[in-house]
Amino acid sequence: MIIRSFLLAAGQLRDPAFRRALLLSMGIMALILGVLVPVGVLGGAALMESAALYFGTGDGWITSLLLGLGALLGVLLVGAPYVLFFVALSTAAIGPFLDDVVDAVYARHYPDRPSGESLGWFRAIVIGVEILLMGLVVQLFTFPLHLFNFVIPGV
Repeated sequence: MIIRSFLLAAGQLRDPAFRRALLLSMGIMALILGVLVPVGVLGGAALMESAALYFGTGDGWITSLLLGLGALLGVLLVGAPYVLFFVALSTAAIGPFLDDVVDAVYARHYPDRPSGESLGWFRAIVIGVEILLMGLVVQLFTFPLHLFNFVIPGV
């Protein structure tokens, strides 16, 4: 049953409703990444520049090193949660566009059944935020397992 459903969905990827939902959610995820990484880089570099000025190192190789380390730290502090919470974020990003996908599935595979009631944008966004929060909670509870996987690969 699950394999059949997967194959039906995969066969419908060329449907405009599927493509639209997929491309819009990918665009949202790219926008989030495109905003977070520069913010992390600039924030980390500014933090280290402040530290360099506080300790009075002035202009020199130590300040340049601190700026580079700050930018790297900013990318790590922003990029690691993005990767960790990617599934929850992407699920929330696609949520508002799923009504069109459901309508396309019903029209193609279940034409004899009536289509469900549309959620509307507000309700779809609320459900997307709920799914995001549930995903974040699950990810936070499973975070120790992620760390364990880094220590012992393949577990």
